[in-house]
Amino acid sequence: MTTNFLEEFDQESQELLKEIQFLDFDKVFQKQQLKENLFENAIGNKSFEERSNERALKSRFGENSLFYRDQGVQSTFHTMDKPNNSGLWRYKVESSSNASTLIDEYKRYDAILEQSEGKFDEKVDFIIFIEKDYNVSFGNVLLIKMSNKMINETFLNKDFIIACSKQLYEQNIEAFAKAIDFENAFKLEVEYRLSKNSGIIKSTPSEIISSISDQLSQKIRGLKIDRENWDPTLRSDRYKGESFENGINDAINNLHLVKYEITDYRKKLQVINTVSYSILEKPIFANTSIVFLQALERGIEKTIELLSKAREKGKASFAFLCGIVDGLIEFICGLLDIVFLILELIFSNASKTDAELELDYLQLREGLEEFIEAYLKYPDIISKEIEKMINAYEQARFKDPNLTIYEVAHNSGEDLVFAIDVVISLIVIVKSIAKSGQYLPKFTEWIDDVAKRGGKGREKYNVLVKSGRFARVTQEVMKEELGKDFINALKKMGNKEDDILEYFVKYHNENDFRFLNEIDQLLVKYSSLSKTEAVTLWGYTTNYFYWDLNSWLRQGINAHKTKEIAEILTQALAKMPKYNGIAFRALEIRPDVLGNFLKLHELGKVVKYEDFVSCGSNTKAAFFNKPDKNVFLRIEVKNAPIISDFADGIKIRGYDKEELLLFRGNNFEIRSVEKIEDNYLITIIQK
Repeated sequence: MTTNFLEEFDQESQELLKEIQFLDFDKVFQKQQLKENLFENAIGNKSFEERSNERALKSRFGENSLFYRDQGVQSTFHTMDKPNNSGLWRYKVESSSNASTLIDEYKRYDAILEQSEGKFDEKVDFIIFIEKDYNVSFGNVLLIKMSNKMINETFLNKDFIIACSKQLYEQNIEAFAKAIDFENAFKLEVEYRLSKNSGIIKSTPSEIISSISDQLSQKIRGLKIDRENWDPTLRSDRYKGESFENGINDAINNLHLVKYEITDYRKKLQVINTVSYSILEKPIFANTSIVFLQALERGIEKTIELLSKAREKGKASFAFLCGIVDGLIEFICGLLDIVFLILELIFSNASKTDAELELDYLQLREGLEEFIEAYLKYPDIISKEIEKMINAYEQARFKDPNLTIYEVAHNSGEDLVFAIDVVISLIVIVKSIAKSGQYLPKFTEWIDDVAKRGGKGREKYNVLVKSGRFARVTQEVMKEELGKDFINALKKMGNKEDDILEYFVKYHNENDFRFLNEIDQLLVKYSSLSKTEAVTLWGYTTNYFYWDLNSWLRQGINAHKTKEIAEILTQALAKMPKYNGIAFRALEIRPDVLGNFLKLHELGKVVKYEDFVSCGSNTKAAFFNKPDKNVFLRIEVKNAPIISDFADGIKIRGYDKEELLLFRGNNFEIRSVEKIEDNYLITIIQK
């Protein structure tokens, strides 16, 4: 008798479960039956057990013969506590020496199980089939057949199978069976029974993921706002901008539909993940994706709130807001496409069979994990940026003589979504994968389209694409890239590790991700330089530690704090190209210490600079034009290291080249001292 197991689920879950293909139990025993059938054909119509028993009974041992097998099935009844302490399960144990009989019984669906309501009564909730243990055995059969009510419990309680298996093992039903044997039997039953109860087998979980994902992306992209709705120059009766309130409400309604589709997909994913948990060793990504989708739903709600508060600023501003909505929809679809691709690979295990695909999968997964981590940590990160966009409409627009003002406004809104740091970081990771167009065709098409425009998105995108492998980074990534020697040297100076990492993460992320990417490039150019030396040299030119370092070196204090960092910096400078000639340095010296400085720099004296001295190869590079400077040094240098390629001022702030950084401990002879109004020009020569 058949049973409709699916009635235990809601309508949504029923539709999904109908398409899931689980292990076909018939195939599991196909080889065994084939062997048995071949052997039986060779000896006639009688079974192996019947032939064996005939021989045994004819022997002087009779039923005590090693080859005599009792073909009867013995039944006993037992109870077991429900894992949630809400009652008892009643079960029957059927044991026999004839494994084939047990398998046949297992494959038939029992009317007795169909009657089970999951209550403690005389009705049986599950049956255990056990092959009796004999002296000659190649492995005992252990099968479990469950009622629909009990199978339903496996979906409601993820620990259900483990808890039941432990109880059965402790009840010592059969000596050979361990807890893991019962656990495997339960899992096999869930897969086998579902495949028999769900009608026509159509798809595997992987194929279902793919099918639902394609449909969802197509649905959501279909919710983008057509140009006819926001560009009045088309003179379409679909134009919505005549009434700003109605137009915004339509846009908001589209976002509501996007949220609905994501929620619907998440619920389906939860069902698939629950059904398939016995197949997956570590369904961590699927679980994380579910949490992320929930956060994304909340983010869309906040964006809806922002749009509902928007005020009319003209028809172009309406087109701008539509562009923000369209950009958000496209990016959400791109995110979902990546999630879908990874889930499809997880459920199908395809990444284990193709090395190139596995590497691409890992890169996409890591990129998505970084985005999800940032998004879950700061769930308002996108809605806050959208709020800024709405308030900065006039500054956001870019010029394009080939487009209407409404197209420019719409594209500007879409472009600003594209340019959000966390968004463009993921975009760059996607585009760094050679086959991204094959894996994510719609998403990459949108990226290419927006990247061709003239807005901020293109500027950021071009910088990142050229820069290299690092987009937005976390402290974990920065710790790995800075290296323990550099971090430890800064810790010796009294800095906390978290403060070090926070500073350089912010420095990298807020400067178009140039720091780590350009360090990579510089290590190619300066092949003798270690990464520790490179980050130390660049790090020196930022504001993080050079002031304390040089101050302590000049005063001759805290040598134990400066030893490591000074040694690394000296090693790095030795590997830099050298400059010989006239260098310049401009100083701002307070009036209360100016007298002492001039006394040290009297004509004919030799002064020793204990610190690392920065200077420029020309007056502009040395900031001679800054009004706050009052002492100007003209320095004749020898073998002065040129550090322009590592200098924050030149690389990030656009200062003039060349920047030099002199070794510490140099002696200089004072050749001339000139007072020019309230300033001093001093010429010194390196000894």
